[in-house]
Amino acid sequence: MKEILMSIQPQWVDLIMSKKKVLEIRKTFPSRQTEPFKVYIYCTKAEPILKRKREFGKEYILNGRVVGEFTCAGCVTFDVPYPAYQSEMNGEIIEKSCVSYMELHNYLGRRQGKGWVIEDVVEYDEPKMIEEVCGWSAAPMSWGFIREK
Repeated sequence: MKEILMSIQPQWVDLIMSKKKVLEIRKTFPSRQTEPFKVYIYCTKAEPILKRKREFGKEYILNGRVVGEFTCAGCVTFDVPYPAYQSEMNGEIIEKSCVSYMELHNYLGRRQGKGWVIEDVVEYDEPKMIEEVCGWSAAPMSWGFIREK
């Protein structure tokens, strides 16, 4: 099974962990990927700072760490219509991704969107350093394959 490390901004990480966001929007999806695969969630260092309290009151900062994983069950490909026709936008994409029409339009422009279907979210009790998960020294800009060991 292929594994991927994905960089996700803190506000989206929070929504994924709370299971409100079940579709992650990207410009690309792995080609020829047909079976479900594991995606490790790297919380970027951007604002806001995310913190979680654990047993015995220990507090962890999630930013800059691998904080969990999910199974990507597939991809939903979609178009974002020109603003004058935004009422034609598939409302399910907006609802499941927690991303507004204008955010989608600004991010994708005229490109097709790729909605990564999120299932089986697991939040780690203790966030991990990126090196522990994949041996990399830096996170990918969007996502990258982890070499099979």
